Amino acid sequence: MKYSLLAATAALGLAACSGSGGSDNVSPLPTVNAGVDQTAAEGDLVELSGTVSQTGGSIDFIWAQVAGPTTGLTGTTTLTPQFRAVNVNDATDLVFRLTATNGEATAIDEVTVTVNDRPRVNGPSARGITGNIETRRTDAIAARPTTSPVFEGRDVRTYDGTNNNTSNTTWGATFTQLQRLADSDYGNGFSSQAGLGRTNSRLVSTRAMQQDDGVSVPTAGDSSDFLWLWGQFIAHDIGLADGGAESADITVISGDETFDPDSTGAAVLLFNRAFFDPATSVDPDPDVQDDEIPREQLNEMTSWLDGSVIYGNSAARAEALRDSGNRALLATSAGNLLPINTTGLTNAIGYEADGSGLFVAGDYRSNEHLGLAVLHTLFMREHNRLASDIQTANPGLSDDEVFERARRLVVAKLQIITYEEFLPALLGAGAIPAWTAYDDTIDASAYNAFTTAVMPFIHSMQSEQFLRLDATGAVIAAGNVELKDTYFAAPTFLTDAASIEPVLRGLAAQKHQNLDLQLVDDLRNTYLAAPADGGLDLAALIIQNGRDHGLPDYNDLREELSLTRATTFADVTSDADISAALTAAYGNPNVVDIWVGGMAEDPVTGSQLGELFQTIMVRQFTELRDGDRFWWENDLTAAEQTEVQGTVLADIIRANTGISTEIQDNVFVAVTP
Repeated sequence: MKYSLLAATAALGLAACSGSGGSDNVSPLPTVNAGVDQTAAEGDLVELSGTVSQTGGSIDFIWAQVAGPTTGLTGTTTLTPQFRAVNVNDATDLVFRLTATNGEATAIDEVTVTVNDRPRVNGPSARGITGNIETRRTDAIAARPTTSPVFEGRDVRTYDGTNNNTSNTTWGATFTQLQRLADSDYGNGFSSQAGLGRTNSRLVSTRAMQQDDGVSVPTAGDSSDFLWLWGQFIAHDIGLADGGAESADITVISGDETFDPDSTGAAVLLFNRAFFDPATSVDPDPDVQDDEIPREQLNEMTSWLDGSVIYGNSAARAEALRDSGNRALLATSAGNLLPINTTGLTNAIGYEADGSGLFVAGDYRSNEHLGLAVLHTLFMREHNRLASDIQTANPGLSDDEVFERARRLVVAKLQIITYEEFLPALLGAGAIPAWTAYDDTIDASAYNAFTTAVMPFIHSMQSEQFLRLDATGAVIAAGNVELKDTYFAAPTFLTDAASIEPVLRGLAAQKHQNLDLQLVDDLRNTYLAAPADGGLDLAALIIQNGRDHGLPDYNDLREELSLTRATTFADVTSDADISAALTAAYGNPNVVDIWVGGMAEDPVTGSQLGELFQTIMVRQFTELRDGDRFWWENDLTAAEQTEVQGTVLADIIRANTGISTEIQDNVFVAVTP
């Protein structure tokens, strides 16, 4: 499901007919040829090619579609009409008829265009997740456990997030609704995209978010690439709203230098709207006012910070990821790397026709780029290291008991690193209030605005290359690697046990890009591939995603959170260049998308985020902690707390690789070799 300019354009082969007004002055006895049958992929621009002729007299001709899903055929009184191939689930035939008449006789001919499905670029993530999301939802609901499992006399987390809160058992569970910070703002009140008065999302990206190819704008602070990467890792642990079947393609303005350089005016960026609760997005009676049930998107991950990114979001996936020989361990492949997905587990595969050569982990998105694959590998190793130690020290424990002990410790470390390293580096020390006790009145389900419009700030921080350094800080002989070359290609770069080490050293050494409005070209113009091969604009996709989810505009959300509305762009930012970019993109602050406005804000004191994002981040992460019955300080024994307390990411790196003192103790603070 990718952007294509004229991938299925037919050769013209026209007869000597002007086609002007659909008439030619030639002789009677018309003959008609609608051209040869074609095949196209969904989303392709298809051009039909017909011929008409006779020995004399005038002739009129017209095209019409006579079978298949409606396409919106244009140029029906020319010999070369065009249409955009519709989205299909299976190969679908479209039939077009060319009719010619000379006033006395009529001749017709038909041509068939077979449109084939291609892996969809699903939703804003553009990751091409395999399988059917409706089937996954149905299976998840059918498999919901009624209670928490018990091992060694203790409740343990379910894999699908249910039963964390014993009174409200589906809070934070998979396939439950994302929460709202403010009422939705759908165009029709319940289902159509928000933002009717907002600028085209690709145009916003071009006018306000462009960072020139090859230009690096590192942060003026000292934080490293680990800041954005850890942010993406935990964002994947907390949320996933995958695309459904409904498309809402992004129009590309004619002459766009990347996606429409020939000024065809027909280019689009394909986009699927997110899967939603089928009990919502309905208007029961159009004649009755205010009875609509607004669309609510579903979170396929658990909302809890529970290591589902490592262990999976269902008991079935967790079981499939365990080692077949020693079930206390997670499965591996040669070189102590992630297992290869030879069994066809649901996985994000991008534009790969066959994802069987990609890694598989708890989260579907482990192959999205090299950095994610490295972190997934690291935490798989940490589980196995802990499980092996537990098994050796406690030979009487079952494999399940060992597995759950190790899992409990790994999740605790994930939480500790997030709250004691990541969040202070991002929000400032003390931004999150101290933990006091578990609060069972808190619904900690992820907020829609948080997953859709706040956490994507990390993409502004991504660099165009991963540094790969040896223990001395020098670039390895194979060189650094461009971000765009690693999309769904991690197994190409991770080939042995030591291959993750140069990447980890590079992440600790390189400063991330400045957190601002701009995204590097690898994300804004060549996300997942080159433009001709399906490359996308991640910025436009994120903006479109917010509108798909019915998010209100920037100012309305600020007002809902008791923050002051911006009356001019000078109220948003003191940076004249950013203010000018916002003016060019939107015109006024009342039609700005949340993600864009939030990133444009001046940071609050001690933080890298502006007031709006700071407010939402503090609220979400406080609730995720305080509403979690299995939060490490509430769940672990005193001995277990002593074991994990003070864990830093550098500890896990050093324990599971050959890396030693060449990296700093706090890898979230860059130390250039």
